[in-house]
Amino acid sequence: MNTYALHTDGLRAAASRLRAGDKVLLSGTVYTSRDAAHKRLCELVAQGKELPLEIKDATIYYVGPTPARPGEAIGSAGPTTSYRMDAYSPALLFENISGWWEVAQICVSALLGIFAIAASLNGHLYKKVHWVLRIVLAVGGLGMMIPGTLTDVVGLVLVAAVIAYQKISAKKHGGPVVTA
Repeated sequence: MNTYALHTDGLRAAASRLRAGDKVLLSGTVYTSRDAAHKRLCELVAQGKELPLEIKDATIYYVGPTPARPGEAIGSAGPTTSYRMDAYSPALLFENISGWWEVAQICVSALLGIFAIAASLNGHLYKKVHWVLRIVLAVGGLGMMIPGTLTDVVGLVLVAAVIAYQKISAKKHGGPVVTA
């Protein structure tokens, strides 16, 4: 178990090294909300109105408050499950998308990434895939699952190289070639 002192601006960069059980001392802006707040935010998005906060890269703590004791503004507040917010998450996740082409890039790269990972796990494309190429497929597929144009391009190049090698190798050695 490690202890990290992090600012909310650095959470995305630090996320890959955090593990269950780590202690995080967090500073910066943290928004608290639950399903009612998410619903209001989604209503603003649907109406084309500006959100009261910059949601891109925002840290949102799903909090479940308890009733306040007499004379107190709020009771204790602790983490709550995210299932109540799941219905509202897609609208908020796509809030900072600049156009249809960005949505298409996200969807296509994710689907190709899933295909590459499945082929890697299955071990077969046009023919049986060598274990080294299976690793390349997995790395390429994971690259396309990580948000970002650079990781999409690198992942696509890796996967395309394996597919091209497989197709050429299958033709050369007389193996079955699957065509679309």
